Amino acid sequence: MKRYDMISARQARSDVSDNNALLVCGHEDEKQFSDNALEGAISLKEFNKGKATIAKDREIIVYCDSLGNGVSADQAEKLVDHGFSNVKVIKDGIKAWKDEGFPFML
Repeated sequence: MKRYDMISARQARSDVSDNNALLVCGHEDEKQFSDNALEGAISLKEFNKGKATIAKDREIIVYCDSLGNGVSADQAEKLVDHGFSNVKVIKDGIKAWKDEGFPFML
């Protein structure tokens, strides 16, 4: 049973733009983050550095570049294990973001 929700790229962008959510790249490798940095996203490394100061009920949206959401799903489960209660995964991750025409960080 999943302990996180799936979210569309459109809803994720809206939540992040409204400052209601943190957008976190699920890849641990910093190169993968820089290659896949969506507008408004932070790296998993950056998130982990500051996670002690993040409210456990803060909306956290995880994404990755795998169509099956494997990496982001694994990271979402880890976040729930660490007590975060409002974790979401972008369905189809980067592909869905691209399909919507949303920007990436340069």
